[in-house]
Amino acid sequence: MSQVWYYRLGNHDDQDGFIWSGKLSTSMKVSTSQARELIRKREGFKKLPARTIVLSVEDLRGNK
Repeated sequence: MSQVWYYRLGNHDDQDGFIWSGKLSTSMKVSTSQARELIRKREGFKKLPARTIVLSVEDLRGNK
């Protein structure tokens, strides 16, 4: 559970290389599935695109 999440949508253009699509910050710690749901709502999708990557700031730092 984390308060800061980074995501890369599966439909992102690979021509620019690997670039995060966005960052989600919450006031309370949320799980990965909750973060995915919040990102889905923020982006206005009925369902997140396949191959969407969602990682917490702790995952990126390697501190699980």
